[in-house]
Amino acid sequence: ASPIFDQPAWVAGGERWVTCWAAPAGYRLAVAGLGSWFVSQDGGQIGGQPPPEADAGLVRQVALGPALILALALRGIYCLHASAVQLPQGVVVFVGESGQGKSTLAQYLAGQGERRIADDLLPVVATPAGVLARPYFPQLKFAPQQQPAAGLAAELPVAAVVRLADDTAEISLARLPAQQAILTPVHHTAAARLFAPPLLARQLAFGRAVAGRVPVLRLDYPRRYEQLPAVWERVKGVGG
Repeated sequence: ASPIFDQPAWVAGGERWVTCWAAPAGYRLAVAGLGSWFVSQDGGQIGGQPPPEADAGLVRQVALGPALILALALRGIYCLHASAVQLPQGVVVFVGESGQGKSTLAQYLAGQGERRIADDLLPVVATPAGVLARPYFPQLKFAPQQQPAAGLAAELPVAAVVRLADDTAEISLARLPAQQAILTPVHHTAAARLFAPPLLARQLAFGRAVAGRVPVLRLDYPRRYEQLPAVWERVKGVGG
């Protein structure tokens, strides 16, 4: 069968050739220099065959990166490229392209006494009762003893999703139109290029569920540190 994905990608701290196939039993993932990996169709099992000479730290990053992200997606839990903070009304999730300020904003809010719960990837699941964040996902930017989820509940209600957009002269925060709201969590799902068509269809349903249950907003603001207090004033009530 033809692979779903067969090209270079950023994995384990570097650009490596990645090939992914889907079959009835599950997915097979090959990462150049770091072995072959299998994820069962129900996401319940991950197996790896790294070469003996492979660096153990890089192998761990594959296992906790694309392999685990794919397994969670098969279980209906999608990892968003996001930073997030816990506010009184729930978790506010910040998504955006690389370099748009997700980490800077979350770090600033943490400095204001709010609890940062993610700074890279955040697993999110849409349930009939609402949208839930599952913060216990390894944040590879942090040492094990510095993981931001330490001491938190296993599931936290999401109050809003905020898409960071343009660097503008004025601060603007507004709800996205329905179609853009649906596509925001879809567009910012990690490893979605590895998804076969049935999983892509379920991912789109996830986007619809998120947009139907929590506000999805667009935030434009000046990318200057002195503007962050004013940004915080606009953001802190979202989803309340």
